[in-house]
Amino acid sequence: MKEKILNQHNKVKHTLRKMDPELKKARIEARSLEPLIRIGKNGLTESIINETIKLLKKKKIVKVKFLHAFMEDADRKQAGIDLALKTNSQLVEQVGGVAVLMRKDISYVTK
Repeated sequence: MKEKILNQHNKVKHTLRKMDPELKKARIEARSLEPLIRIGKNGLTESIINETIKLLKKKKIVKVKFLHAFMEDADRKQAGIDLALKTNSQLVEQVGGVAVLMRKDISYVTK
């Protein structure tokens, strides 16, 4: 059991070593953040997208939580990708029902 845990730890360390330094830093920083956006049964609405864009302009990293009501009906991995595309941000990581988005340093898409 202990050997299995060490192998998993080494895989994570190896992945972080190969990762872009900016993404690595964002991923580590995101661990201590609380989710600022919660997506429920209404899904990815215009107001959610606009609020996420607004938060990304203020902060470089935003953590998003997909609630159970949302996860029953939709594919949360695809929703994380869709949210990143619609907000013109980068999906840093997605684990379970939580996604981390990072602002790209280019102008935002306005609707």
